[in-house]
Amino acid sequence: MVWIETRDVVDRARKRSKTSVLPTVLRVIVSLALLVVLLRGFDLPRIGETLGKANVGYMAAALGLYLLGVLICSLRWGVLLGAYDVRVPLPALTALYFVGVFFSNVLPGSVSGDVVKAYQLSRYSERSDVAVSTVLMDRLTGFLALFAIAAGAVVFAHDLVPWQTSVLILVIAVGLWGGIWLLSAKRLWRRLSERIGLLRRIVESDRVAKVYRAMKAYDRRTTLYALGISLVFDVTWILVRYLIALALGVDLSIWYFLLFIPIVSFVTLVPISFSGLGIREGAYVYLFSQVGVDAATSVAMSLAFYALRLVGGLIGGVIYALGAGTYLGERKSGQPVSECPQAGAEGMESASSPVGVAGRVQENDDCDRERGVVGGTPNTT
Repeated sequence: MVWIETRDVVDRARKRSKTSVLPTVLRVIVSLALLVVLLRGFDLPRIGETLGKANVGYMAAALGLYLLGVLICSLRWGVLLGAYDVRVPLPALTALYFVGVFFSNVLPGSVSGDVVKAYQLSRYSERSDVAVSTVLMDRLTGFLALFAIAAGAVVFAHDLVPWQTSVLILVIAVGLWGGIWLLSAKRLWRRLSERIGLLRRIVESDRVAKVYRAMKAYDRRTTLYALGISLVFDVTWILVRYLIALALGVDLSIWYFLLFIPIVSFVTLVPISFSGLGIREGAYVYLFSQVGVDAATSVAMSLAFYALRLVGGLIGGVIYALGAGTYLGERKSGQPVSECPQAGAEGMESASSPVGVAGRVQENDDCDRERGVVGGTPNTT
């Protein structure tokens, strides 16, 4: 049963978490320490009063957009799965996303929700590399689009913020997009792997090879489609923060949120706190203080957004309690999933691992035969 399988993977995640108790405890301690440092100098009753006076209409709109964002993310995930001809109904993907939010809130580690989502995905793809590649591409396209938005905002609104903030945004944007270009530089990686033994062993490992093949499933059309959806999602995500600010009485231009929220999202990836607590609040205080927002209100804005995440987690908890069979069901018999990417997948090498440039990964003959390809051309006989 799917329900039993889901319980098994959660149990395994909990067992793994026991082996890494110290890092988890340290993250909690760091989060609490950061929050204590931030809140010591603030008027806590004022933060509570600010949250208590939040405009209900704006908060309801923010919650609605947050939930819409989950739906948009699910649509993007479905597009990425389509590169492997894995068809999962959008309602099922949306439910699974909420379940992931739930587990990211209740289990240690920032990727615990991804573990559950990836496991359920493996039921449909029957390959762990597909699960890894879709989760990776889901995150990657999101951040590429997010900092494309931020870089564009710098062009039109750089005079609204200190030059250091504009430079930081451009550095991160160039780093992300430039990193993709470097990963696609076959000749560079071939030469480096020939000269550096450690790099050669890494790119020739079986796990990297499998992920590389999985990443090749995303052709240009799929990748551009996913990036387009990511742009819509990121704008929605930024509007959520903007509506929260309006709810708390902060009347700022939308340009500030286009510039600041990508930075906040990026720094919360640093794995030194629990669920980004403390780091997110510190980033809010640092950035919004540059435009005249007091620290207490900045913290209230951050905590209000975290409250929306908790609502999403609550929805996911209810869905999970109903059982995985209620939203995933069972695979229909006689419909095995191909282990090969769709034909034409070789177009997306810009987001692939450099493993292929070392000569370790080659087209699999079995996959070619399955697609009816002989000698690199379709077999029409």
